[in-house]
Amino acid sequence: VAKKMFGDYGIYSDGIIFGLICDDRLYIKPTEAGRALLRTIDLQPPYEGAKPYFYIADVDDCDYLSALVRETCHSLPEPKPKKTKYKRNPLKDNLNCSPMTVNEVFELRRQGRIEEAYDAIRQLYANDKGPYTSAAMFWTAVDILKARAGEGRVDEAHKILLALERMLPNVPDKEGYVHDAFARCRQVLEKTEEREKTQDEGPAHLKMGIWGEDLAAAYLREKGYIILERDWHSGHRDIDIIALHEGYYVFVEVKTRRNTDFCDPVNAVDYKKRRNLRLAMNHYIKYRHIDKPVRFDIITIVGTPDCMNPVINHLEDVQIVELSRRR
Repeated sequence: VAKKMFGDYGIYSDGIIFGLICDDRLYIKPTEAGRALLRTIDLQPPYEGAKPYFYIADVDDCDYLSALVRETCHSLPEPKPKKTKYKRNPLKDNLNCSPMTVNEVFELRRQGRIEEAYDAIRQLYANDKGPYTSAAMFWTAVDILKARAGEGRVDEAHKILLALERMLPNVPDKEGYVHDAFARCRQVLEKTEEREKTQDEGPAHLKMGIWGEDLAAAYLREKGYIILERDWHSGHRDIDIIALHEGYYVFVEVKTRRNTDFCDPVNAVDYKKRRNLRLAMNHYIKYRHIDKPVRFDIITIVGTPDCMNPVINHLEDVQIVELSRRR
């Protein structure tokens, strides 16, 4: 077998290269068996920088050449087995771990690493659409939809909602949690759209509140918080922001004021408001089966959407569990 190499040819037998044809000249790899058969020994490199080969001038004697090639090939060592090329596994490389399993994806969700969980489950789901993988895909996509909606990426969130709707028949739902989650995703998108509409058309006080919550969410992201929920409702009670930070589930109440002439924003979080927040927090903890520590924070914002430097004050770990009614 002759294979073209850099404009010349390599000559092979059973995968072993034994000769070259360079500039229409025949060269045979040097071996002791070949040397014994050669009529004239002429060692020279077939091309610049190459190792010396036997140059064969007499190419018309077929029997001579057959014997020379046969003895040369018998004397050459077997070729080394080719190394298997490393195929890059984006899942393994990106997460710096062994190939992910569905259980590991759920663990990433539990840790709040939803973007990594989403990348991992999409690759698993591409090859396995069984019920267990479908469930992991569904719940991770729910997390991502809420995150996209919270970031104002409504179009992307809508696409995820359509994908969730297509997945519903394949996701086990004995207790009805899957359809409940899908309904909440619809509500999240509706609220996001209402928020955007209110920012354009709504009353000034509603615009202020939405602007303050958006500013607080952006502030928390810059501080390394992972936003899990925004405007989460438990009946008529609501929590402005739920985030994950350094192993804590953080429940955040946001208060926005134009100025502090009449009331400090933190004083607006009174006993009744904190009691409702505590009840909503307990509902969320039970609903999500949270076993990590939690805390309650208050973020106050003083300013208006058109001011250059609004004042942001972040109060961490505010007492909420044991409260005494104000007299």
